[in-house]
Amino acid sequence: PQRAVRNAAVGVAATVCRLDSAAAEDEAAAGAGWPELFGFVAAASTDQSPEARELAFLLLEEMTETIGMHLKPQFAPMAEMFGRALADADGRVQNASLRSLGQLLSYLADEDEVEAFSGLIPGVIGVADSCRKRSDEDTVSTTLDFLYDLSFCPNPTVVAHTTSIVLF
Repeated sequence: PQRAVRNAAVGVAATVCRLDSAAAEDEAAAGAGWPELFGFVAAASTDQSPEARELAFLLLEEMTETIGMHLKPQFAPMAEMFGRALADADGRVQNASLRSLGQLLSYLADEDEVEAFSGLIPGVIGVADSCRKRSDEDTVSTTLDFLYDLSFCPNPTVVAHTTSIVLF
């Protein structure tokens, strides 16, 4: 239940995943050796405990660069999962999901797969605006970073949100 222990566990898992992926002989095998990962993250994201829900998104945030494209088959359920988290009653879960989603969207900004998550942009802006109102500058800064990355995205479903991004 301690935050420091949860964060350390996320760090260890991300490091092992990174090392495992680096040791893979080809890119297709890198990250593919963790088929249970999404099931664990999905279960944790709906847990009654806000700490477990937060953990799910911290884990995704740390592992996106390593295994992001291996999660492609899970993008539709991930979008639903992020949507629920952005509306979560616990601010820590909202912030963790926002940072994790930002990491993923920055990673996918030049890919067609970004479309699966474009419908979440209004929720992202809503959470970021709440963070702005309570002076959570770190989360707002992170949000602005990935919204900046998205501003170069040519995907029409992302471009449709340009006005609200600029207004924010």
